[in-house]
Amino acid sequence: MSENLSMHSMSNEELIQEWLDSLKLENKSDMTINEYKKSLLLMLEMPFFKGKHLLELDRDYITSFRLHRIDVDIVSARTLNKNLSALKNFLNYCLRKEYIPENFFSDIRVKFKNQSLPRPIAVNTLNEILDNKTPLNPKYNNQKLRDLAAAEIAYSGGLRISELHAIKLSDINLSAMQLKVLGKGNNERIVFLGKKSLEAISTWLLVRNRWISKAGVEDCGYLFIAPSGKHIAKNHLGACITALLKAHGSGNIGSTHALRHSFASHLYNKTKNIRAVQEMLGHKSLSSTQVYILVDHETLISSYKDAHPRARANQD
Repeated sequence: MSENLSMHSMSNEELIQEWLDSLKLENKSDMTINEYKKSLLLMLEMPFFKGKHLLELDRDYITSFRLHRIDVDIVSARTLNKNLSALKNFLNYCLRKEYIPENFFSDIRVKFKNQSLPRPIAVNTLNEILDNKTPLNPKYNNQKLRDLAAAEIAYSGGLRISELHAIKLSDINLSAMQLKVLGKGNNERIVFLGKKSLEAISTWLLVRNRWISKAGVEDCGYLFIAPSGKHIAKNHLGACITALLKAHGSGNIGSTHALRHSFASHLYNKTKNIRAVQEMLGHKSLSSTQVYILVDHETLISSYKDAHPRARANQD
């Protein structure tokens, strides 16, 4: 179809939905699809784009969008990059469908300057938090045992909050000290469970069984539940872990994502094995892992040369 989709015979809503459906077929995660959708809806809400059709997007509109997000919304470079990535994906889709004659986006870039990332939590601080089983309020002792188990697993395996929330009892192999995780793009990987996380899981399972029995409901099969016996909401689980970390008294020291960064940084500092960290995080590219462990490009190259058997100049 040419001439801008027959002069916009499809509404913005219909076009967005068609694009989102294509993303599902590409096996994009629900989180990515939702982020992409929000970014496109942001463009439609821009004061300079009111009443416009998405097929009218051009270089000037994209530039105005960038400036508005930076100067008015004051978003981080990382957030802006996500927005632009969504717009670029959308325009590529429209190009493939021949709704537009070209994608003018190719030379538009955003640099990561002064990006804020969750800082790794010090090992000693994490030990103090995770070894402290005493609740601030005895009434919530069982909830704290659940939250400790969640934090232990998140740190032990470097899990995303979505991965942590989705764990089912059938995914856990206590004897093998392993956990099956479904990551982004429905990519499955195996993560390891340390001794402390195994202990925390075992303690939590006892509480979990009591909650199921007391609630008188059918077991939902998920590892983390609410006192009602139902699968706990993802946002609530994340908030509970954040509260657990904040209760340490060291200020705002992080969230589930900070535990993931801590896992990556602590593991890399011990092993210097960037590829192993990449695999355990479930990253497709080393560049993503580099951001997580906060190493510079020279360190990354040095690590590669030291580790790879065919990267050294002098072979044995």
